[in-house]
Amino acid sequence: MEYIQSSTYIVWRRHLDCPLAMILTNISLAIMEDIILNCEDSEGPPVTLRSLRLASRRFSVLFSPAEMPTLYSRLFRLKFDIDAPSRRLSPDNMQAVHLASELRRRFLALKIIRNGDFDHPDAREALFVAHIMLLEDDGNNTAQLRWARLGDFLHSYLRSRLRPRMDSDVSDGWPVENEMNSLVIALLAQWTTHGAS
Repeated sequence: MEYIQSSTYIVWRRHLDCPLAMILTNISLAIMEDIILNCEDSEGPPVTLRSLRLASRRFSVLFSPAEMPTLYSRLFRLKFDIDAPSRRLSPDNMQAVHLASELRRRFLALKIIRNGDFDHPDAREALFVAHIMLLEDDGNNTAQLRWARLGDFLHSYLRSRLRPRMDSDVSDGWPVENEMNSLVIALLAQWTTHGAS
């Protein structure tokens, strides 16, 4: 009997011509869940899971949030702080399905911030998510926001969007009042207070 050894796990092969995907489908989902979680980095989106889902249509369906919400809730607990939401929200809102949805929401927000996409239709929502993450921070949230380069996003927005408008005669030296500008200024104050700038 032969085996393929990875840095994290060993997969036994019965025959040389047996495709690896067939072998992986014979491993229990609980073990696969543990393998995925052990392969993930603490910062950034779940790249191991993404790669696995891209391997085949079967894996894409099998490891989807609808099929495995507990995996996604465990990923949420691995990558983000959970204590503050646990105290603030009811137990119904802390179910695996809700945490899986929140995982997706947060990584979409972090992607917008990391890309520096001020004009994205969900940029305001992304900043609101970052604001909530800072309010609920116990260390993991700050690490994710550092990965997303929140400080760079805020400083760039300040230089490109707020500063030119402050210098114009239209606003009498003050930034235009809107949600986006308010969130950027509030986040910049929070981010500086965290010592993360």
